[in-house]
Amino acid sequence: MTGIQSDQTMSKGEFAKLINVSAGRISQYIASGQIGPDALQGEGRSARIVVERAKRQLSGRLDVSQRVGINGLGTRISVLPVTRPAVEQPAAPLLANAEKRPPEVFQTPSDLVADQIAREKLEQAKMQTARAKREEALASGRFMLADEARSEITRSVAMAYRVMEGGLADMATHLAGQFELPQRDILHHLQQAFRKVRERAAQGFIEQQASEPENVIDPDLFESEDQHPD
Repeated sequence: MTGIQSDQTMSKGEFAKLINVSAGRISQYIASGQIGPDALQGEGRSARIVVERAKRQLSGRLDVSQRVGINGLGTRISVLPVTRPAVEQPAAPLLANAEKRPPEVFQTPSDLVADQIAREKLEQAKMQTARAKREEALASGRFMLADEARSEITRSVAMAYRVMEGGLADMATHLAGQFELPQRDILHHLQQAFRKVRERAAQGFIEQQASEPENVIDPDLFESEDQHPD
């Protein structure tokens, strides 16, 4: 059976498909002697290719650029497995739990470049989709710019404190009339107490901010952390 495999023949078109070139390229290989007469069966246009012998000749006679497809041929001669005569090996005892090796997968340099390009295009598509979702959320009011949010929060908090501090004078006047004490002294004590309340609140806000992440993922926009922009 090994002898039959080593003498397997194909038409020029079939052999061209096998090594991923055009049928015209096979004719050029024959004309230039890169596929020799001993790798042919028959003559003329009806000649058939002796597969294993032709592959060995091309592997040794084609230059590197032709084998890896730099000239646009996409030739996969260098990675095609060559069938060799089987060597009889002594029978080894079968193991009950022997692992089966997966079949080897051959990739040409052109395949590797194509895979890399496909991965990069996929990453670009993910980034464009994430960007479009963010822009849509920003336009609909779901998102807002971080700088604008900080400015608005700071302005609102400052206004609230001014309102509360302004009310201290009214409270001091009311207490002074009720307890017959100087309004100025009562206002001074109220301001001191309110200042301590502000300091405790500010420290609490600082500690709370330190325990929270800088960025928060919106689960409705990003299905996984891998889609979250850095």
